[in-house]
Amino acid sequence: MQTPSLFQQAYARIQDEILSGSLPPGERVSEISLSRQLGLGRAPVREALRQLHCDGVMQQIPRFGTVVRVPRRRDVVDMYELREALETYAVGKAVERIRPEQIQRLRQLLREMGDAARALKRSGRDRLAPEAIQEHLAADMAFHSLLVSASGNAQIADTVRKKRLLARILATHVHRFDLPMLNRVYRFHQRILRAVERGDAEAACRATAEHLRTGMREMLDHFDRHQQQQDPGGAGLQANVDDTPAPVASPHSKRA
Repeated sequence: MQTPSLFQQAYARIQDEILSGSLPPGERVSEISLSRQLGLGRAPVREALRQLHCDGVMQQIPRFGTVVRVPRRRDVVDMYELREALETYAVGKAVERIRPEQIQRLRQLLREMGDAARALKRSGRDRLAPEAIQEHLAADMAFHSLLVSASGNAQIADTVRKKRLLARILATHVHRFDLPMLNRVYRFHQRILRAVERGDAEAACRATAEHLRTGMREMLDHFDRHQQQQDPGGAGLQANVDDTPAPVASPHSKRA
């Protein structure tokens, strides 16, 4: 197996910091501090931050520096509209081209999502633990990515891949990951897989579109409730339509 480059290591580890909450939205990021923390040189860290900026995850604020971009309501809408347009088309193509071993992998990923729901029910908790959230999201994203890859369209696969991290950040910080949500996600993926297995492209596309539209509605509902709790007066909702808000530095911000 090929050893990941220093850039790939920096890119993956900064993603992990963001997804774990160690680098939350609005956090100021220092190239020097990150280099020390990760034990990597400044050049690969700089390259990784540049790529994350291209991915829409980092933001440059004049006279302030680089911050983890605060997700906005418009990001949710844009991301889901893009996914519906691309993934629904890709799934239709995937039904025609998917290989048996890819279907087997989809079945395995579906089992993992079902296992997460069953484990949560047995635990008596009201939502998944942070580590379990990332495991569930990884299985969910892998399911969709495999279908997109099976379409054979490299351009669609590349576009979806670039939006994957933003999708995980939005889901991590907005969704509750409670049992009703996990069961809904499982059922939608089950519908998609069954349609793929029987070669029904129309049904697979329809289930994918319904899944993504439902996901968008749920995420917007959670987003709006969370925003209202953070800012009962409504100022935060106005900030969601402002493209260049001044971020609030966290007390744990990484400084040079």
